[in-house]
Amino acid sequence: LVALSSSWPDEPATNIKTINPDIKILAYMSAREMQESYSDWNYVNQQEDWFVHDIYGNRILSCTWDSYLMNPDPALGWFDYYGNKCAQRLNDHPQYDGIFGDGAYHLYGYPKWCVDGIPVPNEDFVPTDIWDNFPGGCGSNYNCVEPGHWLYDHIQNAQNAIGDAIYMGNAGHDYLVAEDITNWHCYEGYIHGRTNSLDSLGWTEGVILYMMDEIQTTAQKGVNICVISGTEMPDNPTPEEMAQSHDIFVFALCNFLLVIDDLDKSWFAWQFYQDDESHGWWPEMDYEFGEPVGEYYQVTDSVYRRDFENAIIIINISNDDSHTVVVDGITYELEPHTGEIII
Repeated sequence: LVALSSSWPDEPATNIKTINPDIKILAYMSAREMQESYSDWNYVNQQEDWFVHDIYGNRILSCTWDSYLMNPDPALGWFDYYGNKCAQRLNDHPQYDGIFGDGAYHLYGYPKWCVDGIPVPNEDFVPTDIWDNFPGGCGSNYNCVEPGHWLYDHIQNAQNAIGDAIYMGNAGHDYLVAEDITNWHCYEGYIHGRTNSLDSLGWTEGVILYMMDEIQTTAQKGVNICVISGTEMPDNPTPEEMAQSHDIFVFALCNFLLVIDDLDKSWFAWQFYQDDESHGWWPEMDYEFGEPVGEYYQVTDSVYRRDFENAIIIINISNDDSHTVVVDGITYELEPHTGEIII
């Protein structure tokens, strides 16, 4: 499974398909953001009512990326334009199997969105009802995007436009869109994201426990699930820093292996948009784990285990405490937020 950035030409997708016809390739199409570098910017730039503004009439941008926030209100043009654009991309370029829809999650508020580099208060957004309909203002709530919300209907419209082709939304912990509409879900920043430092825990134990249950439930409904983990890396990392990065990778991969249901519907990616000596690939990603033998279970305190045909997975999700685990007569010392793949 490969998602190609909007900045890539279409030729690499054709070349990849030639080498491996079975690989699934998705074309990047942000569900709610627009950048001046996009090929259709000149046209979209003329549609002022498609953009979200502040009360002074300024277009609102991401405080992190040079991306304008678009309004998915079904009564406005962006709603149908996006669905038609997705369909046209796949029609013109049959080497793609579907769409990677970035931004398919609820709208995080202050201080995520800016005008001239200054965060915009939630109450200064226009239209003011965007927080009820996008939706937004959900904080850390889960499955905030529901039927009747503009974004939910927006994704439904895009899926209708592309028919049976894949639409995989980068939707964080908003799973209902995948469960109800697309049957494909992506979670960027899983366990530990590319903006988390090497010394950061990433997700804390409470969040991990909640998401283990949430992802397992979604996977058991037959949804295809992709997760993207990573870590912030310094320039020219030392061997010690690469080893630390690898430990984080193993912990994230082990956690994912605990909760997936069907390996043929499960994808794990590492270091999206980051480059280091791993180049996004560690040897463990080539392991033949075999099929899972039962579900994961708690061994003791914050330690969990799951058996596969060819491997055993154990992890310690505690924020603070180390634990000792014995597997087949061998003792493993698990520090906080570490995992072990036993072959």
